[in-house]
Amino acid sequence: MNADSVKGSSGARIGKCAECAQSFERSRAGQRFCNPTRAKVSPCAKAWGARNTARGGPVLPLLQAWAMTRHAKPGTREADINRYARREITAIAKLFNEQDQADDRGSVLDYVGALMDSASLFVDRIR
Repeated sequence: MNADSVKGSSGARIGKCAECAQSFERSRAGQRFCNPTRAKVSPCAKAWGARNTARGGPVLPLLQAWAMTRHAKPGTREADINRYARREITAIAKLFNEQDQADDRGSVLDYVGALMDSASLFVDRIR
């Protein structure tokens, strides 16, 4: 049973913070971060957002290049760009995952799983 399916003493769902990996009682559906200080914005949400904004800088152009060249013909410059971008994306993701694990942060799989379960799509949220 994962943390998202456990109910607390008051019947509320127990979540696992995407930042600090601590279990917490959700105050609303879909809540992904604990908020021990009851601040307007959770300190964990702020830390997670700031780190992921900084991390996205080097990854986004590589991801875009990979998407643009994913059907490139073998032997072309576009195919070389695709392989380079994919290799870099993989290496950067591995580094970030290792950093998160070393710092005992929540798993990105839990975060993405919660997004998937919510049926929330980025393209729908930005329109």
